[in-house]
Amino acid sequence: TSSSSLTPARREAFQRENPHIHFSDAEHRGYVLVELTQSGGKADLRGLDDVTRKDSGISTLASFAIEDGRPGFQRS
Repeated sequence: TSSSSLTPARREAFQRENPHIHFSDAEHRGYVLVELTQSGGKADLRGLDDVTRKDSGISTLASFAIEDGRPGFQRS
């Protein structure tokens, strides 16, 4: 995977310019793990420590939840 050229200062400016974006991380590559139920849903944004290693560690960078009857999502 390619590395990012986005500096921390540019990432912060990008988020200020785009208030609808609630999370960004230019230092990790990964995937989203989604769990859906009848009463809501949850999304975990997972990031690899080192994309060049098959045995890389992985962690949850952020989680968001949607609850039945409550509009929008909440960081969890």
